[in-house]
Amino acid sequence: MQKSFSIEHFKILITFLQVMTALIGTLYYYKYKNTFLIYFQALLWYTVLNDYCAVLYLEYVDKSSNVVLYNIYQIVRFSIVFMMYRNAIESSRNRKIIAVFLCLYLGAVIGNGFYEDFRQDYNVIPFIIGAIFIVISVSLYFSEILESHKIIFINKLLLFWISVALLVYFVPSIPFYVVRKYYVNSPTIPYIYFLNYFLVFTINLILIAGFIWSGKQQKA
Repeated sequence: MQKSFSIEHFKILITFLQVMTALIGTLYYYKYKNTFLIYFQALLWYTVLNDYCAVLYLEYVDKSSNVVLYNIYQIVRFSIVFMMYRNAIESSRNRKIIAVFLCLYLGAVIGNGFYEDFRQDYNVIPFIIGAIFIVISVSLYFSEILESHKIIFINKLLLFWISVALLVYFVPSIPFYVVRKYYVNSPTIPYIYFLNYFLVFTINLILIAGFIWSGKQQKA
């Protein structure tokens, strides 16, 4: 009972931190208002709104599951992140690779719909595929930064901070979702869920640091 109580309080703290991240991102909107990063900021607010709507959905629409809202959310999130890196990366070859990643991810979502209920079953396999592709996309971005003059002021790039946050979240999330999909009865599941909450907490701290410490004029 004590562990459940602690996790619930931790989830409340995460919700508060997500709101703070979106607010701070809005406060520093002037830094990236002329870049594609405005869509990432919109995604932060959508994350907050989606979590709130998920609670209402359980209470007033379907008391058994709100999975459909999170399946929709994942499609929006992955699409925005892929487009963000496609927009930021200068190499035409890598831009095409990321465009293919987006198409393959969306194809996985459509294919998954043939054997799982989009309204009741969480899209685990598309998530794993999308997460792998995002890790590769971030790696392509970092490799390009390392070979350019931007490496000198890399800590001033907001997308650098966002990239670090995405890696911190998605790299551990890949094995987490594999376990969630194929080892659902494993005794480690409760601890893995707690790890996921901790990752969300961590990436929001990284994003807040990025909004504050990044340069005043972002170009990507």
